[in-house]
Amino acid sequence: MILVIGDHEVVRKALRERLELAFPAWPIIEAADEATALALARDQRLQASIIDLGWPARGWLELARHLKAARPEAQLVVWTMHDGEHYRLDAMAAGATAYVLKQETEDKLLAELRTILLAQNGDGAAG
Repeated sequence: MILVIGDHEVVRKALRERLELAFPAWPIIEAADEATALALARDQRLQASIIDLGWPARGWLELARHLKAARPEAQLVVWTMHDGEHYRLDAMAAGATAYVLKQETEDKLLAELRTILLAQNGDGAAG
């Protein structure tokens, strides 16, 4: 199961639709806020979460830490427009597996996610 987390509904839903096409065997769920994301992380068997780094202030960093604490085995992908090295370092320190810029092609995000899912399953079920 893949959790898409972002505060912009249009972006979140578009990403979900794209992931459903790219990974038809994987359930895709979404959260618009921290409370929902953490509840889903605790209640669902997540393989990966994608967090849109654009949350107010530094709230995304705390969310990343809480997600990893709630579901340490789930991989975390940060998807962002922020290309500053300090953002990437903060994300990795919070437990992110990958840091993907929105300016890159959509294929980069899908490739990172595919790599993560294949590594977890080893059976080619990553779509």
